[in-house]
Amino acid sequence: MDRRAFLQSGSLAAAAGITDEGEFDAFRNTIDWNGCAQKVKGAYLVACGEYDQLCPLEYTESFMKALGGPKQLLVYEGGNHSIALTAATQNGPEPRAYQAEWMAARLAGKPFTNERWFVETSGNVVKEAMA
Repeated sequence: MDRRAFLQSGSLAAAAGITDEGEFDAFRNTIDWNGCAQKVKGAYLVACGEYDQLCPLEYTESFMKALGGPKQLLVYEGGNHSIALTAATQNGPEPRAYQAEWMAARLAGKPFTNERWFVETSGNVVKEAMA
């Protein structure tokens, strides 16, 4: 892991009580969601940035595909981990408002389709089915 990535992951390192980069590398290699994600049966929503520096999109997509229950993934074009203050969040579904509406719909028992949404900088949402 490069020094910048280690510093960006500081909250996880701090939570684990680790200050040494090598020790943190060894620790992070023990963390694996395989076998666990498949057991999740409840509805699951993830909103992320296309260029998330803490959890790269390829890992998020793998995790979402592995989930055992209904799921929806929103990817904001040009966004990073915070997904805030991007053209996609300004012009498309606002993440926090969408999350609140999504939760309210789930609590009301409303069904939804397993989908991956790509929110373009224009605000246009490209939807595709997710297995």
